[in-house]
Amino acid sequence: GPAARAARTAHELLSYGRVASLDAHMARLDAVEGDAVRAVAASSLQAPAARAIVGPGAGVRALERWATT
Repeated sequence: GPAARAARTAHELLSYGRVASLDAHMARLDAVEGDAVRAVAASSLQAPAARAIVGPGAGVRALERWATT
């Protein structure tokens, strides 16, 4: 919706100093090759797993139990 478009536009303007056209975004997406995606996926799957906790401390004990199973 309009709010999402405004957020995307603001992000681009603040991050890159300009707003790219839809055609420019599509061209960058079309340039991505399957081999590059597979290489990133393979390296990501080789990295050690990470965990994060957000919420009350009671969740820590549940996560510790889950991590040891």
